[in-house]
Amino acid sequence: MGWLAVVLSSAALACLAIPEIGMFIAMGLAIMATAVGYVGYRRHSSSGWMRLTGAAGVTLGAVALVLSSVKYGVTLAALSRLEGML
Repeated sequence: MGWLAVVLSSAALACLAIPEIGMFIAMGLAIMATAVGYVGYRRHSSSGWMRLTGAAGVTLGAVALVLSSVKYGVTLAALSRLEGML
Protein backbone atom coordinates (compact mmCIF):
# COMPACT_ATOMS: atom_id res chain seq x y z
CA MET A 1 0.00 0.00 0.00
CA GLY A 2 2.77 2.43 0.85
CA TRP A 3 4.55 2.05 -2.45
CA LEU A 4 1.31 2.60 -4.34
CA ALA A 5 0.75 5.81 -2.38
CA VAL A 6 4.24 7.05 -3.19
CA VAL A 7 3.77 6.26 -6.89
CA LEU A 8 0.36 7.98 -6.97
CA SER A 9 1.68 11.08 -5.24
CA SER A 10 4.69 11.24 -7.56
CA ALA A 11 2.35 11.00 -10.53
CA ALA A 12 0.25 13.79 -9.02
CA LEU A 13 3.31 16.00 -8.67
CA ALA A 14 4.27 15.24 -12.28
CA CYS A 15 0.76 16.08 -13.51
CA LEU A 16 1.08 19.58 -12.10
CA ALA A 17 3.39 20.39 -15.00
CA ILE A 18 0.70 19.49 -17.56
CA PRO A 19 -1.24 22.57 -18.71
CA GLU A 20 -5.04 22.78 -18.60
CA ILE A 21 -6.41 19.48 -17.24
CA GLY A 22 -3.26 18.54 -15.32
CA MET A 23 -4.24 20.26 -12.08
CA PHE A 24 -7.53 18.36 -11.90
CA ILE A 25 -5.79 15.03 -12.53
CA ALA A 26 -3.24 16.01 -9.88
CA MET A 27 -6.00 16.75 -7.36
CA GLY A 28 -7.60 13.36 -7.92
CA LEU A 29 -4.32 11.48 -7.71
CA ALA A 30 -3.30 13.42 -4.59
CA ILE A 31 -6.55 12.57 -2.81
CA MET A 32 -6.16 8.93 -3.78
CA ALA A 33 -2.51 8.88 -2.67
CA THR A 34 -3.39 10.39 0.70
CA ALA A 35 -6.16 7.85 1.28
CA VAL A 36 -4.08 4.84 0.20
CA GLY A 37 -1.09 6.03 2.22
CA TYR A 38 -3.27 6.44 5.30
CA VAL A 39 -4.59 2.91 4.93
CA GLY A 40 -1.03 1.65 4.51
CA TYR A 41 0.12 3.56 7.56
CA ARG A 42 -2.72 2.32 9.76
CA ARG A 43 -2.03 -1.35 8.99
CA HIS A 44 -0.33 -2.52 12.18
CA SER A 45 0.46 -5.95 10.82
CA SER A 46 2.85 -4.46 8.25
CA SER A 47 6.53 -3.94 8.87
CA GLY A 48 7.86 -0.60 9.98
CA TRP A 49 9.34 0.09 6.56
CA MET A 50 5.97 -0.36 4.84
CA ARG A 51 4.25 1.86 7.40
CA LEU A 52 6.93 4.48 6.80
CA THR A 53 6.33 4.43 3.05
CA GLY A 54 2.61 4.83 3.77
CA ALA A 55 3.38 7.92 5.83
CA ALA A 56 5.59 9.22 3.02
CA GLY A 57 2.71 8.68 0.58
CA VAL A 58 0.38 10.65 2.84
CA THR A 59 2.89 13.49 3.08
CA LEU A 60 3.64 13.67 -0.64
CA GLY A 61 -0.06 13.35 -1.45
CA ALA A 62 -0.87 16.25 0.87
CA VAL A 63 1.88 18.36 -0.70
CA ALA A 64 0.56 17.59 -4.18
CA LEU A 65 -2.97 18.44 -3.08
CA VAL A 66 -1.89 21.77 -1.62
CA LEU A 67 0.12 22.66 -4.73
CA SER A 68 -2.72 21.76 -7.08
CA SER A 69 -5.17 23.77 -4.96
CA VAL A 70 -2.85 26.77 -5.06
CA LYS A 71 -2.53 26.41 -8.83
CA TYR A 72 -6.34 26.28 -9.10
CA GLY A 73 -6.69 29.39 -6.93
CA VAL A 74 -4.10 31.32 -8.92
CA THR A 75 -5.85 30.34 -12.14
CA LEU A 76 -9.20 31.58 -10.82
CA ALA A 77 -7.62 34.83 -9.62
CA ALA A 78 -6.01 35.40 -13.02
CA LEU A 79 -9.28 34.70 -14.83
CA SER A 80 -11.12 37.05 -12.51
CA ARG A 81 -8.55 39.76 -13.19
CA LEU A 82 -8.83 39.23 -16.94
CA GLU A 83 -12.61 39.38 -16.74
CA GLY A 84 -12.36 42.72 -14.96
CA MET A 85 -10.23 44.08 -17.82
CA LEU A 86 -12.94 43.29 -20.37
